[in-house]
Amino acid sequence: MKTRRCVRSFLVFAVFAVVFVLASPKTALAERKEYGISKATFEVWLQPDRSAEVEEIWEVSFEEGDFTRFYKEVYTGSNLELEERFSDLAVTEVAINDHVCKQTDDTVNRPDYCYNVSESVSGKEISAYLASRDQTNTYVFRYRLSDVVKSVEDTYDIFSYRFVGANFEKSINNLSVTVHTPAGSVTEVLHASKNDGGIVAGGDQVDVLATNVYGLYRLRVKISNADFVKSTALSARQLTDKTDSELTVHGSSKTGRHDDTVRADLIMLVVAGIVMVIGKVCDVIWGGSTSRSDYSGRSCSSCSSCSSCSSCSSCGGGGAD
Repeated sequence: MKTRRCVRSFLVFAVFAVVFVLASPKTALAERKEYGISKATFEVWLQPDRSAEVEEIWEVSFEEGDFTRFYKEVYTGSNLELEERFSDLAVTEVAINDHVCKQTDDTVNRPDYCYNVSESVSGKEISAYLASRDQTNTYVFRYRLSDVVKSVEDTYDIFSYRFVGANFEKSINNLSVTVHTPAGSVTEVLHASKNDGGIVAGGDQVDVLATNVYGLYRLRVKISNADFVKSTALSARQLTDKTDSELTVHGSSKTGRHDDTVRADLIMLVVAGIVMVIGKVCDVIWGGSTSRSDYSGRSCSSCSSCSSCSSCSSCGGGGAD
């Protein structure tokens, strides 16, 4: 009974908080913000030392409202499958509209043509700053992934990477991925989250096209006859056979769980909702925008059983604000 009263009290508080926000004059006058992703292009060059040079090009149209940032979040948590793990992500260059950006620690003022790299609750976040309104910008992120190509039983190699995280905010109208492997190698696509635009593979290059991509986009490439440096090999049994939907749900099934666990989950979800409402209230009162990564205690939108993003394999995303 105490648990029910507690939950009921939380819900009543949340309702009043929502009513307050909706009734606020500032909310009524709050500026509508809308943007879209017309195209995202990913190109990867796999190196003999098992690293990967990655270039991402994003075409972002700011249709309504004022924006100052576009950001990409790469999940680096321990819940990555063994074949997906890498030892380091090093940003080498960020550019906006062909203008090379300078690195900054000023995440409050967000100076134009600057970028910031920070640790988020789910990984590493790359933010590019430019005040934008009623315009289309091209953002380029270049970075290096270390130890990302895995040997499998010393017979072949595998490159597996999440190019777009499950929590990315917008649908991508057109997406393309090109993976270059060492000369003389032979490639085969084991998995692509979506490939309605076609797949071309077989030589030392893979090309994948997809349209209207929303959420997680993952590519797994098998590489044969490649001259990579020797490394500790995975066994075939260590490779994942999980689908994308299985990778974006953390924790066991709710079936048969104890009532106390269900109540605890419900309370955590209510608390997470209240935290987001309070964040919105703060935005209304003091202005500004709150990134989703600022809510370190929230539940992931795609998870049903976790209460902290730091332990959830579905995170990683990005967007604009």
